[in-house]
Amino acid sequence: MIFKDKDDVESDKMQAGIKDSILKMLRSREKTINSGDEDKSMTDYLTLLLTAHHEIDDNYKLSMQDIIDDCKTFYTACHGTVTLLLSRVTLLLGIHTEWT
Repeated sequence: MIFKDKDDVESDKMQAGIKDSILKMLRSREKTINSGDEDKSMTDYLTLLLTAHHEIDDNYKLSMQDIIDDCKTFYTACHGTVTLLLSRVTLLLGIHTEWT
């Protein structure tokens, strides 16, 4: 494609914005980890991904793009799951008004 239409340009801007937001979150978490402010016993998925990014062995090292892609995947999956759950709860509360 030689020229991008309005939708493609807007899509590119949105993708860049999402990537920037995730990178800010990752940098903030890295600062927290490096400063020692984080509880060492707390290891969430994002901390594990960042640890894998800084892995010495290149066989197990994750790129920053891999981490960004994982964050996008989790966000999308969780958004769909929560939306479905809330829709279902609303339906059930509408059917069973005695529950409220």
